[in-house]
Amino acid sequence: MDLVEHNPFAALPYIIDGDTVVATAPASSGYLAHKLCLEGSDEAARSRNQQALAVVYELRADALRVLYAPAEVYEMGHRGHLERTVRMHYSKLNCWLEMHGTKYLTADSPASADFELWEMLDMHELWANDSGVKRPLAPFQHLTKLYERVRLLPALQPYFLSPAFHLPFNNKMARFRQTDSSKHDALCARKARTLLPEKGAESCAQKENVYGTINCLYMVSPPSAWRGKPSHPDERSDFPLPPP
Repeated sequence: MDLVEHNPFAALPYIIDGDTVVATAPASSGYLAHKLCLEGSDEAARSRNQQALAVVYELRADALRVLYAPAEVYEMGHRGHLERTVRMHYSKLNCWLEMHGTKYLTADSPASADFELWEMLDMHELWANDSGVKRPLAPFQHLTKLYERVRLLPALQPYFLSPAFHLPFNNKMARFRQTDSSKHDALCARKARTLLPEKGAESCAQKENVYGTINCLYMVSPPSAWRGKPSHPDERSDFPLPPP
């Protein structure tokens, strides 16, 4: 399939669902969130989810400006991003969780913003470790708990054990892509607490595979790369959506 013929915006990430081709990270995320019933259970929850997504995308945009900057700009700015810019975004998100008193950004079960956020939290933890910077999450109790809850969701364990989880966060021209798998596993093991598995958290009819599908299809990295998919355009392959 020539993607550009079906959608002039075609780039990674993209989704092919029957005759529909969706491109760009926000649109792909929104499409899957709607498809998998992860926008929020009511109007208030959907509003909270959209607000949280906006903040997560601000964090992501700030990260991309550093990750894809020229080498000299990266060397001058990446520690400032990890130590100051990230702290600003995390402070807002942590206060949001404290104010609403929920396990996740929208409610006590995950919505699309939580998966977007988890990817950013995970990348910044590894990026900081690779850069010799203190863990950005350390001062933020509520964000840390959310990060750990998502990591321990039973339905996500096949994804975390799969090769897809160890694909790079970013394209090959990024200043940070991903530490090697052994470092990642060791870092996750050190950070994980003994939390009871989340049960009954699914809010969608497609309960058996909602979270695993979201992590393989929905977690998006910078515009030219999709974690869970090949980074090079010539190596693209289509991941089918789950049956309705």
